[in-house]
Amino acid sequence: MKVYQFVSELKGFKPRVWRRFLISPKSSIAEFAYTLMAMYRMNGSHLYAVSLPPKKGELYQPVLYSNPEAFDDGFVTVLDATSIPLETVVKGKEGTTLILEYDFGDGWKIATKLEKVPDEEVDEDNLPRVLKGKYYGIIDDVGGVWGLSDLIAAFEEGEGGNYERYSDWLGTDEFDFTLFPVDEINEVIRDEIEDLKEQYENPDYFDF
Repeated sequence: MKVYQFVSELKGFKPRVWRRFLISPKSSIAEFAYTLMAMYRMNGSHLYAVSLPPKKGELYQPVLYSNPEAFDDGFVTVLDATSIPLETVVKGKEGTTLILEYDFGDGWKIATKLEKVPDEEVDEDNLPRVLKGKYYGIIDDVGGVWGLSDLIAAFEEGEGGNYERYSDWLGTDEFDFTLFPVDEINEVIRDEIEDLKEQYENPDYFDF
């Protein structure tokens, strides 16, 4: 089947944390979000939104899944991400950018741009598939990009109060932020997406 090739990156963080991946255009916006969550090691314990490209003269339009009524403030149109195919939004237009927002407290944002629609067909059973990437991803509840920077610095130092605090919190004495084993990610990504789908699409998962 035809595929979309996207490149994505964690906004507001250095060094650049990025992923290049293939996904079916027939995936829902929700499945697109779960794919990003799996690639960036988000555990699915927080709400998310995906911002669509704006129509002429409009701001970005959020698409939210988990209890969208909680975000219906009258200023934006809230849609169900599970019912919108990716291809109806992106339409194969190279350069189209979508923004995933995850955990509105920590404020993680992943910018994702359609690079191209490759000519070759890809077996649907092999999608989504990560092609390349760099660096570990995020850590839930660490405090956003600033907390992640603080944690990395603490582990690089290997001693002191911050190191003790973070190592106790993570339950490990070592943490290598440079690791991103593409082959291992591809072995588990589809299972992780299914787990995230089961979590988010269970009406009792987020109880407001």
